[in-house]
Amino acid sequence: MSEEKDEMSKQGDEEEEKEDRKSEKAREGEKKKEQMYEKPLPYPKVLSRNEKEKQFRSFIDIFKKLEIKMPFSKALKQIPAYSKFMKDVLTKKKKYIEEETIEVQGQCSAIIQKLLPPKFKDPGSFTIPCTIGKLAVGKALINLGASINLMPLSMFEKIGDLEMKSTRMTLQLADRSIKYPYGVVEDVLIKVDKLIFPADFVIMEMEEDKEVPLILGRPFMKTTKVVINMDDGTLKLKDKDEEVIFNAFDDVQQCNEEKAIPEAANEIMCVSDKSDDHQLLMQSKEPRLGEPIILKDKLWVFKSKTKDGRFEVEAPYSRVTRKISRKQWKGCWWNRGKKLTKIKNPP
Repeated sequence: MSEEKDEMSKQGDEEEEKEDRKSEKAREGEKKKEQMYEKPLPYPKVLSRNEKEKQFRSFIDIFKKLEIKMPFSKALKQIPAYSKFMKDVLTKKKKYIEEETIEVQGQCSAIIQKLLPPKFKDPGSFTIPCTIGKLAVGKALINLGASINLMPLSMFEKIGDLEMKSTRMTLQLADRSIKYPYGVVEDVLIKVDKLIFPADFVIMEMEEDKEVPLILGRPFMKTTKVVINMDDGTLKLKDKDEEVIFNAFDDVQQCNEEKAIPEAANEIMCVSDKSDDHQLLMQSKEPRLGEPIILKDKLWVFKSKTKDGRFEVEAPYSRVTRKISRKQWKGCWWNRGKKLTKIKNPP
């Protein structure tokens, strides 16, 4: 009997344990349900009827407080227009914005009041006409970014009277490529109008540029005491008391500090230095590229030869081109007897 009682008690204990486990699992399930995140509805909550009634009552109260001090007939006439305005305001298509004064800082006020200087476009590069030996160069580029004076090998062969030296110099170009020069020429005399300057050139085996065959860098600019005025577009070369001024926008200007030149503002005085060699070049059948001439008191530079046998000339700075015949070209040499020649501004 005692054994049966013990078995009964064990069975009762096991059943109680099972029930306790079930109750614990049920509690854990309820806790998990409570802890689960409830996602909000994708649409906004719709106002209840009570809230709508409250809004309607407040609207009626505000509407009762409105006062219209005008005849009723005028109000009826303006109702169609006012209803449209009211609809735009309620649908937020239009907003009533009051005028405001906003204090602006100094930087913004300077831009608004246009106190800053005006902006200008690129005036272009500066070129000068020069002569090396018997070769006349119509456009030699003045380049502040170049640390050397550069001459192509074809031009060196045209000059013919220069002595070249070998060099181990290497040139690094803007695209990071490395070039090896053909050689170096020292103490080359460059004639710019009446002034003569010495310069060293690096000779490169490259294609000669038709418009700007020669590059004069910072060493030449230091030797000639170059002063560039970007506002006036002038470039000044100086040697002791004499100076030469080139105008990139008009034409070549020339002056001397010791002598005042009483001429009109639209005319430029140029000292002519014309040898027999230059006159023979002007009379030759085939002119050279960049060769300067004077045509109707204006400076021009030979550019190319057309198919019909005429010559195309170009103004050095305005880049205006013109076609002339062979007879006109032969008659365009400088006068021997005159020391001063007037050159008007180019067209």
